[in-house]
Amino acid sequence: MTGEVYGAGPGRAARAWIPGDRRPRAYCAHMRREAVIFDFDGVLADSEPLHERSVAMAARERGWVVDVSDFSDRFVGQGDRMVFLTLAEEAGEALDEAGLGSMIVRKRELFRVLCAEMPPEPLAGGVELLRACAEALASFGGVGVCTGSRRPEVEPLLERFGVRNVLGSFVTADDVHRTKPDPACYLLSCERLGVEPSRAVAIEDSPTGIASAKAAGLRVIAVEHSFARDRLGEADAVVRTIAEITPGMLLEI
Repeated sequence: MTGEVYGAGPGRAARAWIPGDRRPRAYCAHMRREAVIFDFDGVLADSEPLHERSVAMAARERGWVVDVSDFSDRFVGQGDRMVFLTLAEEAGEALDEAGLGSMIVRKRELFRVLCAEMPPEPLAGGVELLRACAEALASFGGVGVCTGSRRPEVEPLLERFGVRNVLGSFVTADDVHRTKPDPACYLLSCERLGVEPSRAVAIEDSPTGIASAKAAGLRVIAVEHSFARDRLGEADAVVRTIAEITPGMLLEI
């Protein structure tokens, strides 16, 4: 069985990680990371366009004039609450908590309809990487998903991708009072995985997500799925696609 070589450095021989390896923690003490936490929309799933469409549809139903040409640049990585509050302000409407809640519920309904009509596909390499990391880190913290979306929007897709059962932590906007860029979701993810944030790495696709993970104390690898490289400069490393990330890169960053 072949594995990925990792851990090479001055005075340190490279070692191979072999799928199924369950060596004790002391053997792998040189590894810097014990957990990998994935954002979902735009990292594991090509679902951002459906979120944008469902937000725009809900806003237009309320009579707001919405320009979707810059939706991605403005709102990717932000939770529904912040998006609708921003759109309400631009429409000159004061949105109370009840109104905000109804907008979020309606958006969720529209998103579910769109997903049924056009099921989002996993982004190439993401599911495979998550599975590889789950196996490599089974004796450590493991893997998690940390998303600013709502649980009913994400969990069915994780199940369809066949990875819900390998997650040691699954944190959504329903689990925290403040979503990204606040660090609460990543802090909770690390708590549930039983690791210090400094021993975890996040995979993100937006400046908002990067800010959240960095504020929590994680290292971050960003993918250029949603933003150009110059918008992702706060990450510790940037790659073009998630398919370019290897388990060794994540464990050693």
